[in-house]
Amino acid sequence: MNELDQRIHKAIHEHMMSIHPDQIFSDRVGVFDFVEKKIGFSISGTGLDIGCGSGYASIWLAKNRDIKTIYAQEASVAGVEQLLPRNITYHQVERLVVPLPGSFDALTFNEELDFTVSFGALHHSICLFSTMNSISKSLKDGGYLIAQEPVMPNTTTNQDYINKYNIIETIFNFKIRNGDRNDNFFREAEYITAA
Repeated sequence: MNELDQRIHKAIHEHMMSIHPDQIFSDRVGVFDFVEKKIGFSISGTGLDIGCGSGYASIWLAKNRDIKTIYAQEASVAGVEQLLPRNITYHQVERLVVPLPGSFDALTFNEELDFTVSFGALHHSICLFSTMNSISKSLKDGGYLIAQEPVMPNTTTNQDYINKYNIIETIFNFKIRNGDRNDNFFREAEYITAA
């Protein structure tokens, strides 16, 4: 993460610390039921939640599925040292959810994971091919990635991108041009091709 993204993520994690652990769960966890119906079996075993934020997906899976271990990976030091331990302890899933600092581009797992989850993290990738390669190497044969990411239409033009990256937004009281963040606006075809 660049310096600006680090400051923004620090503010995001400070905000997340103000949210009671009972309130961390997102409607995004509904995607797990959808995926299970599509693949025909339950999510189980050992997994990785990359860019986990508050850890809501990891904790939800630990409480609702047959999870052996799920690594809750986060690039933010404050997230790994404060936010995740607080939420994990509150929900009493310390034996199942393991906070893990680091980047999804440098995973150290070698065909050890049954699944990987990513809710809103992959678009921070500098190179989707490197990221997908790192994830792929970490998965067992038959392992899978469950991802929900912002996506641009395949018809997005270069001018559309120039316009998008020049938009100035206010995020947690930071005025920032999209092009100055580590957010990348990948087309649907780019995700599919890299995967």
